[in-house]
Amino acid sequence: MLELKEAVRVLLVEDDLSVASGIAALLALHGCSVTVVHSGREALPAAEAFSPEVVILDVHLPDLGGDRVFRDLRSRWPDLPVVFSSGHVHQLADITEGEPSRVLLLRKPYDGEQLVEAIVSVTR
Repeated sequence: MLELKEAVRVLLVEDDLSVASGIAALLALHGCSVTVVHSGREALPAAEAFSPEVVILDVHLPDLGGDRVFRDLRSRWPDLPVVFSSGHVHQLADITEGEPSRVLLLRKPYDGEQLVEAIVSVTR
């Protein structure tokens, strides 16, 4: 099993409370410090306050789409690693086209090992 070399600050943007709770618990087991927000509007203020090293971003949010949140984050922190999380990966191609390698698409459902692998991949 792939392990994180050190604790990573993760901003999790996920509107489904049970999914967010499970992901946060899993990441905590790997020593990550996790801040969870449940809407796109909360993402930017949380990123400013928390200074994450990686963002796990759901594509379908109740207020702003993941593409809008991604652009807002990128405008402030151009090198911030982002792991998109969605059951509809085909929709993400337009969002990430031309982006650097610090962006990854992770298709739901995924397991803990896939999530850790994605974080390691984008934070190298």
